[in-house]
Amino acid sequence: MSENYPIDFVVTWVDGNDPVWQAEKAKYSPSKNADNRNVRFRDWDNMQYWFRAVEKFAPWVNKIHFVTYGHLPKWLNTDNPKLNIVKHSDFIPKEYLPT
Repeated sequence: MSENYPIDFVVTWVDGNDPVWQAEKAKYSPSKNADNRNVRFRDWDNMQYWFRAVEKFAPWVNKIHFVTYGHLPKWLNTDNPKLNIVKHSDFIPKEYLPT
């Protein structure tokens, strides 16, 4: 194939350790029949390895769209031209937030 198709990655992330986010999540969390364990939202502090792997093994990626509640990891280089920060509120109507 001689054509070059640009590829974007989309990755979602929340800081599950943030008490403000936890309180907001708790207001809307169902009490029954939902897997609502904190471990599902725990920050394992390993996203920097994901970004490094993309940089090393997928340098052909056009953009990385980092979708978040509004949190950013302290180590994230927000000046990287391949990075596009997207908040939930940028594309989800207000009446459906938080998500």
